[in-house]
Amino acid sequence: MGRSPEQPYQTQPVLGTTPTINETTTNISTNTMSRKNILLEKLKETIESASGLSVADANPNSNFAELGLDSLLLTQLTSSLKKEFSIPVTFRQLSENYDSLNKLVEFYDANLPASVFAGNSTPQPAPAAAAVIPTSQAPVFNSVPQIGEICLV
Repeated sequence: MGRSPEQPYQTQPVLGTTPTINETTTNISTNTMSRKNILLEKLKETIESASGLSVADANPNSNFAELGLDSLLLTQLTSSLKKEFSIPVTFRQLSENYDSLNKLVEFYDANLPASVFAGNSTPQPAPAAAAVIPTSQAPVFNSVPQIGEICLV
């Protein structure tokens, strides 16, 4: 039995079928948006901590100057961002390329590993680059040379 031109195509899903491309794309974009929302909130927290300015209700498309971040605060922000995300962003990048919250979210979303700040888990900062040596393993020097003693290094 054929379909006449006036009848619409069947749009009901059939049991046992795989998702269509549109359904898969929708699920992926939802996960991406969730990560971007997490990144946006984390960036707002970092900016508030570094600058003392409240940006919780700020428009994410406003540039940093409109939010009240001057050159000194942007300089301080670069070190806070490096500590929080383990990816350095320079003052120049914040001034020119990533001059709004949304642009900075896009940068970190593109450059952070997929598992960091994933929407399905608790936000985790990027792993630190340097390891900390416990004090129990640090070398201990028990004696201080006295005047007249020879020190061999």
